Amino acid sequence: MYERSLANPSLPKLWVFNSFFFKRLREKGYSSVKRWAKKAKPSVFAFDLILVPVHVSGNHWCCGSLSLKEKTITYYDSLGGSGQFFHSCMR
Repeated sequence: MYERSLANPSLPKLWVFNSFFFKRLREKGYSSVKRWAKKAKPSVFAFDLILVPVHVSGNHWCCGSLSLKEKTITYYDSLGGSGQFFHSCMR
């Protein structure tokens, strides 16, 4: 998805963090992941959409998204979880 967003300017610019990002952020705080955003070139804030994979309870995957263009935080869970913990961490 990331490569497609770079190759096609009509698509939103997309950045996807790896699956360890949210776990580290939640357990150890922002200071433990602040360098991870520096991998995004030119800057993580230059992207329209940021996707964050979230591993829940060791056996379920969800996805969080940050829309910098629309200034929204969204949590997608096929089991209907509220994602309150995700919203709290990402603010």
